[in-house]
Amino acid sequence: MPHYKPTLRPAGYATLPTGIKWHYTEAPDYLPKAPAPRSRHPHGIIETDRDLTAEECATFDLEPVLPPEEPTDQGIQYVVPGCERGPDPETGQGSLW
Repeated sequence: MPHYKPTLRPAGYATLPTGIKWHYTEAPDYLPKAPAPRSRHPHGIIETDRDLTAEECATFDLEPVLPPEEPTDQGIQYVVPGCERGPDPETGQGSLW
């Protein structure tokens, strides 16, 4: 499902194209009972039931955004040049020395 951020005003019946179904995936701070996690964007992020055209985005001041990423349990791994050996297969322990 596509995600958009309203740039100038909150999402609502008069500020979105007619007939689309939508909901917040990130809610703005001014909603008293937030239906989704709080957003860092002033008017939140919405998810729509279809892709909007470039004309609809321009008319209603909507900017496409990537959907929120799912959390993963994968950490970031850094490789120090010359130390690509990795952890000891027997102990699982590694060392930079």
